[in-house]
Order: sequence, then C-alpha cells, then structure tokens
Amino acid sequence: MKLKPVAYLSNGEFPVAEGEALALYRAMRRARFFDEKAMTLQRQGRLGVYAPFMGQEAAQVGLALALGEGDWVVPSYRESALLLARGLPIHTLLLYWRAHPAGWGFPEGVRAVNPYIPIATQIPQAVGLALAGRYRGEDWVVATSIGDGGTSEGDFHEGLNFAAVFSAPVVFLVQNNGYAISVPRSRQMRVDHIARRAEGYGMPGVVVDGNDALAVYLEAKKAVERARRGEGPTLLEALTYRLAPHTTSDDPSRYRSREEEEAWRAKDPILRLRKALEERGLWDEGQEAASGGAGGGVCPGAFPGRRRPRAEAGRNRGTRLRRHGPRPAAGLGGPEAGPARGGGMVAEKARVLNMVQAIQEALDLALARDERVLVFGEDVGRLGGVFRVTEGLQAKYGEARVFDTPLAESGILGLAIGLAMGGMRPVAEIQFAGFLYPALDQILSHLGRWRHRSRGRVGLPVVVRAPYGGGVHTPEQHADSPEALLAHTPGVKVVIPASPERAKGLLLAAIEDEDPVFFLEAIKLYRGARAEVPEGYYTLPLGKARILRQGKAATLIGYGGMVEVMLEAAEVARKEGVEVTVLDLETLVPLDEDTLLEAVRETGRAIVVYEAMRTGGFGAEIAARIAEGAIDYLQAPVLRVAGYDAPYPPFSAIEHLYRPNARRVLAALRRALTH
Repeated sequence: MKLKPVAYLSNGEFPVAEGEALALYRAMRRARFFDEKAMTLQRQGRLGVYAPFMGQEAAQVGLALALGEGDWVVPSYRESALLLARGLPIHTLLLYWRAHPAGWGFPEGVRAVNPYIPIATQIPQAVGLALAGRYRGEDWVVATSIGDGGTSEGDFHEGLNFAAVFSAPVVFLVQNNGYAISVPRSRQMRVDHIARRAEGYGMPGVVVDGNDALAVYLEAKKAVERARRGEGPTLLEALTYRLAPHTTSDDPSRYRSREEEEAWRAKDPILRLRKALEERGLWDEGQEAASGGAGGGVCPGAFPGRRRPRAEAGRNRGTRLRRHGPRPAAGLGGPEAGPARGGGMVAEKARVLNMVQAIQEALDLALARDERVLVFGEDVGRLGGVFRVTEGLQAKYGEARVFDTPLAESGILGLAIGLAMGGMRPVAEIQFAGFLYPALDQILSHLGRWRHRSRGRVGLPVVVRAPYGGGVHTPEQHADSPEALLAHTPGVKVVIPASPERAKGLLLAAIEDEDPVFFLEAIKLYRGARAEVPEGYYTLPLGKARILRQGKAATLIGYGGMVEVMLEAAEVARKEGVEVTVLDLETLVPLDEDTLLEAVRETGRAIVVYEAMRTGGFGAEIAARIAEGAIDYLQAPVLRVAGYDAPYPPFSAIEHLYRPNARRVLAALRRALTH
C-alpha cells in the first residue's frame, strides 16, 4: 500500500497558531535570502563550492522550529537553512563556506556541530550524542538530516538500528529531493518510500509533504515529543525538491528537464505558505515590503563587500561548543568533574597477572573512578568478550555502563564519537583489529579531526581497544596488524603495550587522555605474558619508549608482540658474545623520537621488527626517522624484519613462517654486524 504524505496546505487546513506560522514563514524567507546571496558570492569567487538548499526550506526550518532550546542538531552539508533557523549567525555560516577558520566550530549557545561532508557518517554519531544526554540526566533530543541518496550508505542503516536498539531520543529527517546528485531515486532503491525502512528497524516512519512547512513542523514536533518521553527515534521522510544545482559546480540541466523543474517551482514552499497566510489575513504586500522583501530579518552588513573578512567577523573564535554550566573537561559539553590525573606507577603492592587480567583490572578501576567511562562493543557484556577481557564488568557496573552493541563496527565507532561529543569517555572494543576496516570512514574522516575542526577547543576522549597479531592460529583477518594505517590518521594516538604491567598503566592513561587513542593488544600476549602488576590506580606516560636491554652492537626496535621475539633474539646473541639494545616503543603516535635516535646513535646499527606486512609498515616510518636524525651514526643500513607482502595465513600450520621470530631477527643482526 502506497504511503500517503501528511499534508495540510494542499487541503486548505491551517492547524497551527498564528505566531508559529509567521515564525516559519520569516525563517524560510531569511534562509532563501541567504541561499541566493551565497550563490551570488560563490559566483563572484568570494565563497568556495557551495551546496544550495533552495526549495527545501520547509523541511529544514520545520524541523528546526520543532526542537527545544536545549536540543542538538547534527547536520549534513546542505542544512544551512536548518542551522540558520537554530540561531547560527549568518557571518559564521558564510565564513564556514569560505573555508575560513573563524567558521570552524560554532558559537556558544548554538547547539549544532559543523556540517558533515562524508555522507551519512553523522547518523551513528547523532545516536551517541543523544545517548550522552541520557547518561548526563539531560532531556535533549538530537535531530539529524540526510538526503535520499545518503540512505544507501551503510552508516545510515547502522545508525538507525543502533537508535532503535537503544531507544535513543533522535529524530531522523530524510530530505527526499528525488536525486543523489544526478542519480534518480528509482536507481537508489526499490521501495516507494524511504520511510518504509523505519519499520524494519523498529521505529515509526512518517512521510510528509516536504514543501508544506506546517506539515513538517507538526510531524517533527510529534517526533521530538515522542523522543523526549523516552519512546525512541522517528524517521521523517520529507518529499521535496532541490530547485538549484546539487552544488555550484553542478549542471542540473544534464539530468533534469525544464518541465520537471517548472512543475516543482509551482510548489515552492515559501510561496505556498505565504498564500495561506494571505488568505487568512495574516500577511499582505505591505508587511512583505515593510519587512525587507525576500531578505526580511537579515541584519545589515551580513554580506560585506569585496574585502577580506575583518577580525570582528570571526569573533566566535573565543567561544566554545558546550552546554549549560562550567567549561567542560572534554567533548562538546562534558561535565567538568572527573578523576585526578595519575602521576605514574606509585603502588607498592603487586600481583602476578597476565595481560587479560591486567587490562580487565584497568577497565574496572576506570569504571569505578569516573562515571563518564562506558565500555561497549560486540559480546563485551554477559559473555565478557571473546577473550574474556571484560568478564564480570557488566555484572558489577550494570548494562548501562557495560553493554553489548549490534555487530557493526562503523556504528560502534560512530556511537563512541557521539558519546564523547556529549561529554562521556567511551571505551569501545573491536573484537579484532582486522575488523576495523568497515569503520575507516569514522576513523579517517572524523575521529582524529575534531581538534582541527574546533581549532583546538574540542577533543574526543575515545579509546578503541582491539586485539591484533598472530601466533594463536586464528581465522582469516583475525591476525591483521593495521597499526600503520591507524598511525597515518592525523589526530589519533596509537599505543601497543608489551607486558601486563605496562598494559594496565597505559590503558588508564589512554582513558584519561583528551584525544582519541587506539589501544592494540597482541593476542599472543593475552595469556602468554605474566608479570608483577602494581595494585591500584596508576598511569604510565603515553609517547615514551623504554629500553629493556642495553648493548653496543646494535639496536633492536619493536613493539607489542614483537618485544618478546626481540628479547629472545637478544638472549641468544648474548650467549654468542654480542650485546644488543632492545627498545620497546610502546606508543607509535606520538613517537618517542628522542629515545629512538639516542639508542641508534649509541650502537650505529638498527633492526626494526614488526608483525605487519613489510611494505608500508610502521617499520618504514621508523627507518625514515632514523635516516633523518641519525644517518651520520649508522655503520650499516637500517634493516627490517617483518611479515611478508601477502595476507596473513589463516588457521595455518605455516603461520610461524610468516610471523617474525628470533631466528629471522638473528639473521638480520648478523647481516648488520658484517656489513
């Protein structure tokens, strides 16, 4: 059965108060004026590529005015009307589209984040931000908007599923303008309405006439009120049309007919509402002229002449994206209260633990110390994780603090980002580091960029834990070592401990950190490494390497699961009369370059050991740093002992041939010594 869009204006109905209707009209006219001016400025070379929204004002403004003052907006790139209606100053939005830093990060009091360019990636993040409000005892609702083409992206579906599973207070608006740039809706999906998909996720789906501002506003109000009552998310599909190009670099005449465009121009949402207002005596030509014509409500000077923006235009640079109360410790509005910083290893008592136990103890202490810490991922709850790292934590702290998620890595990372934006300190587990690949858009496009986007004001205190590496005969993809890929992501830190006592202190430090940290745990060490671990809460500094053995012949450099391999090789070499230095990097980003170079300068020879494939591995970066900072001290080329340029062999009896071992390290050492 075809869904019938909710509509009022076409039926002659007017079910809103006079003040509400006039507010909708004025906000739409103001947005249209901005859109037209922005298009002109771009054609004059004064803005960058711009995405107009002309024709979609009713959908965006209707949603904006349906929200409460304390609610949040997580927009895509075409939502300028939505942002203006939420109170974003025009000059700030212009500076954003001009790619001026003063437009990055919005002024205090505007509960909206920067527009998202990667399609649909904001959807699971909006869910996380909504859940953060629940944890903080706030009643905010989060609204997020996307185009019909974006609903084909995986993050859209993962986000909707997460929202439904956790009954998150989110309103999803799909502005169905019929095209994903040039591709029509019929080539994007076989369903007649996107709203039908909502039922499959367990939430209401409503189709609304997207050019009827009253219909969008009233249905959005219902969705917001439903979310605020704790009844979960709603999907609104607004049927509308983009009267302008996809962007200022687009030519819509190549894929749309003039007749189609003219038919939709007759349905212009601003003209439709104005006609209804005039019919009821609420608006007339005199009011139109007195209010400034199409640009009514726009302050003089909002569109300056051809000059460089003055410092005054960017005065939001001193403001912060935060909520009520004092300046947050992290995120867009986290509570200021939090744990005192650790000051290193201070405990006097110790117990012998393996790495699983040490990491579990760290998580336990973090959960007990800071109520903002959340632990989540696939199977981390009742099962305790596939390696039992989180065993018992859900029973101790409850399902609200330690919880299972759907099997969707991008959704997990997006949820973590949104939670951190809302002031929480999420610790997300990915079952194996090789499973991070579906989440690369969240990692590369968002996780490490918030410092940059907010000009240093906002960090994302997210920890992503993941086991990596081989040595235990895992299936395909389970033994991958993607640390070089993560290290190549600006704005994130990468930590790889090599022993239980280091794992505990480094993990606690990572959870305290104000920026995202990838915490990779060598599977081979989970139960194979045992050591005395100090009791109680302690942290170890990130970004510091440690020398485990001192020698003059050469320096062995590695991290994680390769440290025990290097130590084994060093012991064999010692019996042969050769003393080597063994350097455990521990943190790849930020890299302790001073300790690295000093160790290499002392010996004149360097052998880098890592488990990932040789080409493009992090060992190549280490070799490059040595070449830049210690080449005058080298007595032999920097050598690498690594995996091979082939997929890691699954379940295989030949795994030992792929994974670096002491024999291969010794062979490289002999080569360096005889050079």
